[in-house]
Amino acid sequence: MQKLSAQLFSILAKYAGVTSIPISPATRLAELEIDELDLPIILLDLEDVVGVAIDIVPDAATAELLTVADIAALAHSAITRSRQPIRRASPRRKSNWMSTSARAASAALPALAP
Repeated sequence: MQKLSAQLFSILAKYAGVTSIPISPATRLAELEIDELDLPIILLDLEDVVGVAIDIVPDAATAELLTVADIAALAHSAITRSRQPIRRASPRRKSNWMSTSARAASAALPALAP
């Protein structure tokens, strides 16, 4: 989590409009002059750094991202989800309906030829 926070702090420092405020988990994004238009780009940069897709619903979820800790929690939950095993559906049995239709059609073709 410390490494993630350090990476997030460096990304936020790149987009912050104010450089005099130290970045900590309690820092509000508004204090850094980061608005909701900057968030998608910040999240894309964070995805590149951590190597995990961060799913976010644009309108509802960005309004809830108020502090640096909120963004870190979102990234941490995405990393946790990516480590869980993916449940695969059982393989389907192959049916022969297509091959039966193809055989019937190919058998009918010579009968249609003049």
